[in-house]
Amino acid sequence: MDFNSSGQGVAFGKVSEKSGMEVNMNTDFIKEVNVYSDSNIKNGNYINFRKKDGTLTAKVNSSENGEGLNIIIYGSDGATKELTVFKDGGITLPIEETFFTAETDVTINRSTVSRQGNIVLFYAYVTASNAIGPGNAKHVGTVPEGYRPNLSVATIGIQGNTGVCSAWVQNTGDVWIRPHSAASANTTFEFMLVYNKAATWGIQQEVITDD
Repeated sequence: MDFNSSGQGVAFGKVSEKSGMEVNMNTDFIKEVNVYSDSNIKNGNYINFRKKDGTLTAKVNSSENGEGLNIIIYGSDGATKELTVFKDGGITLPIEETFFTAETDVTINRSTVSRQGNIVLFYAYVTASNAIGPGNAKHVGTVPEGYRPNLSVATIGIQGNTGVCSAWVQNTGDVWIRPHSAASANTTFEFMLVYNKAATWGIQQEVITDD
């Protein structure tokens, strides 16, 4: 133990270099530890996490209504991502958005690509300039890395006003449609996929129990 000459600092496992307490020892807390917020109002800080050079990497503070915790992650560029855990078990994750890149013969009328954690929402309403035969697959574009499924995922969409098409995204990010009936030039296609990008396929195992 070393005391700072200012009388306002103490250090364990090192020489005191500043006001406050410094600990440079592996530490085990055997009993319950109370951590108090620096404020009774919203966003009062509980804990800051820093690299050895002092760079702030994360902090934990109280949520706006005081009934949850915010976990704020700091990137090397200073940008932050925030998630909130509420007392009822709910979790709010940051939303990240990107763009769907269409083929040159496909026009995007509306689209959105976003994710919260590993959950991706991909919606597209597009027009294909050329005719597509029934059952023929048409490559319509790509979604970027970070939004691609671990394995291909598919859905049923709308072809024109009343028709039906299949649509899917591969793990390469390639997006395809397949009209169920002949599609003339300038037919519109609309579809939406919601998927866990980290999910994998599994084979269900039969469970046998003794009577």
